[in-house]
Amino acid sequence: MKRYAIQLAYDGTSFSGLQRQKESRGIQEVVEEALERISGEPTPVIAAGRTDGGVHARGQVISFSLRKEWDPEILRKALDFHLENSIRAIRAAVVPSRFSARKDALWREYVYQIWDAPFIFPHVQGYAWWIRSSWNWEAVRQATEHLRGNHDFTAFCRAGDLPENPRRTISAVSLARRGPLVRFRIRGKSFLTNMVRIILGCLAEVGRGRREPDWIAALLRGASRTQAGPTAPPGGLCLWKVGYEPSPWIPLVGLAGNAYSRSEGADSVPPEETVFSADGDGTEE
Repeated sequence: MKRYAIQLAYDGTSFSGLQRQKESRGIQEVVEEALERISGEPTPVIAAGRTDGGVHARGQVISFSLRKEWDPEILRKALDFHLENSIRAIRAAVVPSRFSARKDALWREYVYQIWDAPFIFPHVQGYAWWIRSSWNWEAVRQATEHLRGNHDFTAFCRAGDLPENPRRTISAVSLARRGPLVRFRIRGKSFLTNMVRIILGCLAEVGRGRREPDWIAALLRGASRTQAGPTAPPGGLCLWKVGYEPSPWIPLVGLAGNAYSRSEGADSVPPEETVFSADGDGTEE
């Protein structure tokens, strides 16, 4: 059996989320059906991050095993052929037999897009939260500063899904803008259910002047979900990138045999004007 990793990008609008659902279609179901058509047998996948219904992904990573040995680029093209247009295979790699897209991930990075203008282009709608009336972005910036570090995110978890340990560590947060498009970027090892969308809902309360920026700090001291703001719409959220060390997308040099092989895929985005960064350097990757 050979182990593979594939980066997926998808438009989550018409899906109930990543995981298989009894009464609706999930991304996992569609991908596993495509892999079964390729391999001729059931092929379960492990995903790096769970996304809710309507949430998109640019950098989702899945891992799985196949009996047949495939060239990564040929496998990527074969999977892409059997997937529907709203799901695309971006790049593929052969990985060690114990590689897990979920357990081996060092961090996950999400981007939430906000459209700050009195109008919106049709091709943007569905991929950004159109707020119509501009927020107080300086207040939002101040509120965002409180998120970095290790905190109790109980107030930022969907009711009924709170784990025994609700503490999470956020390693980087930034707010960037290009014209009317504002991107909120957040990175951490793991996230609670709906955590990023609830954070955005709370930042909206601050941006609209209903709450002070320090309210976020108070919520992070163990407040309940009922004390926090609403959950932001799913369409603005995207699983942007997942980090591994070593990266499956970079060939290892100097080791016996090929520990990894890869297919190429774009991993860069145009620069943005970063108006706030809490990761210390104010840069975009």
